[in-house]
Amino acid sequence: MWNEADAAELARFRWIDDPGAFARLRAETRDGLADEIEGAAPQDVIVSAEGLSDFTPEDVNRLMAFFALHVDRVRVIAYAREPVDWMNSAAQQGTKWSGDCLEDSLATPRKPRYQKRFQPFIDAVPPEDFILRAFGKGDVVADFSQVLGLSKPLASAP
Repeated sequence: MWNEADAAELARFRWIDDPGAFARLRAETRDGLADEIEGAAPQDVIVSAEGLSDFTPEDVNRLMAFFALHVDRVRVIAYAREPVDWMNSAAQQGTKWSGDCLEDSLATPRKPRYQKRFQPFIDAVPPEDFILRAFGKGDVVADFSQVLGLSKPLASAP
């Protein structure tokens, strides 16, 4: 059933204007991720997406309920930029995606709102499973590999 919450979520996907197409995309994404997790060997799965920090508490609860069906443990490793760096990046992204003038974006900068972004994840996992790291202090992939305790660092994407 199409409801107000679905309409709000659909607004994040501007290219989809059909509720049925949105429901299919959601189901295909969920089922595809479940297949990837079930096919992973060993059962260590990394899900990485900058947009996860925009999830509402309800989104995070649904995500954790999904993972509970497929994995034994969820660790959240979050990276945060220094606030000024974050605001500059947000202004550049706003210019790139919305067509706003960079000068206007910098004049009224978006704020990082770290607590709003991270609190739903902090609330969803045990304290030892939420790890916050500084972004921009060297090679993030090497740092991520170190946090995971990997003997060989993950390869950086080209």
